[in-house]
Amino acid sequence: MIHLPSFPPNTLYDDVYFTLYDDVYFTLYDDVYFTLYDDVYFTLYDGVYFTPYDDVYFTPYDDVYFTPYDDVYFTLYDDVYFTLYDDVYFTLYDDVYFTLYDDVYFTPYDDVYFTLYDDVYFTPYDDVYFTLYDDVYFTPYDDIYFTLYDDVYFTPYDDVYFKTPAI
Repeated sequence: MIHLPSFPPNTLYDDVYFTLYDDVYFTLYDDVYFTLYDDVYFTLYDGVYFTPYDDVYFTPYDDVYFTPYDDVYFTLYDDVYFTLYDDVYFTLYDDVYFTLYDDVYFTPYDDVYFTLYDDVYFTPYDDVYFTLYDDVYFTPYDDIYFTLYDDVYFTPYDDVYFKTPAI
């Protein structure tokens, strides 16, 4: 049995305790430690740091922050968030996700991808692109468009439609 001195413990403000190592302070709640710099808190698990604002956590690597919800990480630049799966990034606007390759964006619905040019969307299957008008799809080859009905194809010139030739 270790008997503590009769004087109060080394408290600072609001039941905040500190250790003798590297100016590391901690509270008595949930093993939460913090330093005296920039209100940065951290836990003893996996080097995970967090701030006292809005449950925002961050790691000491590359200024990467994350929230405790759904393993969603984000950086401090341009409000760009990302998940830990497949280098998929997303913004907080309209549930728009994007990858780091070729400025290709996508939504989380039906695996639909799109670029930032001319509101052109595409799916990840067979290089098939489509616009948001009248379910008109097209391929990136020779400006050939097509609909999903009866394999009817058409070009964007003079409303010319055609079917694929029989093989």
